[in-house]
Amino acid sequence: MNMTRLAIPDGCREISKLLSVFGGTIRLIPFYQACQHPMGPVAYLLEEFCGCKSIRSYSFKQTQESKSNLWVRYQNQLNARWPRFDRKKQLNRDYIQLPDHYMSSGKFRLTRSEISLLQSQIDAANINMIDLLGDQFVKAKTEAIEELTSQDVLDFMTGLAKINR
Repeated sequence: MNMTRLAIPDGCREISKLLSVFGGTIRLIPFYQACQHPMGPVAYLLEEFCGCKSIRSYSFKQTQESKSNLWVRYQNQLNARWPRFDRKKQLNRDYIQLPDHYMSSGKFRLTRSEISLLQSQIDAANINMIDLLGDQFVKAKTEAIEELTSQDVLDFMTGLAKINR
């Protein structure tokens, strides 16, 4: 089996292109700065860039559209055994998809070993971003989660089988 090289997107090429086209007229804001707004990054953009002055009268809905950490990891385990499409590219009748509400385990995070696989790319991307925009654009906390054990996966599969009877 050929493994494709895993590469993280760093955005430096795209940002360089924007800077070359727009020069000093473009205004870039670090995401963490926008997140400091009491009503979140969307409200920050509306106030700072769109000139909306009365956003306090709007109600913003806090949502997390992405799947939770464990949902993604367990769905990946299921997909490895029962993929959506078979080898003939036909829909697999045995495909199992977890319900969206099945797990609420917080945002998706990489494990320490997953981070270590990417660490040199992360470091290089951070250096490039600092060179391009300054260190305020690379302020981030590295939050890792614990690895799933074989027992975790077995317990999950057992619980799923009981639910789907």
